[in-house]
Amino acid sequence: DQFAPTATKYYNDSYGNPFGINPDSKDKDDIVSPVLVVPVDREIELRMQSKDVIHSFYVRELRIKQDIVPGMIIPLHFTPLKIGKYELLCAQLCGMGHNRMHSYLEVVSEADFQKWLKQQEAENQQ
Repeated sequence: DQFAPTATKYYNDSYGNPFGINPDSKDKDDIVSPVLVVPVDREIELRMQSKDVIHSFYVRELRIKQDIVPGMIIPLHFTPLKIGKYELLCAQLCGMGHNRMHSYLEVVSEADFQKWLKQQEAENQQ
């Protein structure tokens, strides 16, 4: 899989590009979702980066905590073993919006993950 290129000059929260994805890229299959959805029993690699300050990716139930540093791509590997919905938090006091920095990690069956992927692809085509 190839990710679309990103750059700080493309960051724009107001226009729906919080990750700085190059809008002219031919890689149009990237999925941007407010919830991280992953299949159970499969090794996951996240490649995380921060655009501003140090943040910390934290999922208590899975015992995962990883700092994310501006200017670096930080890899994180894990294998979720149990289906469920887990709170995902920033565990680093990172500024005024820190209390709003949370989401969910949803661990689903392989079949449900494939259905979710197809749904995301259909929404990207619109």
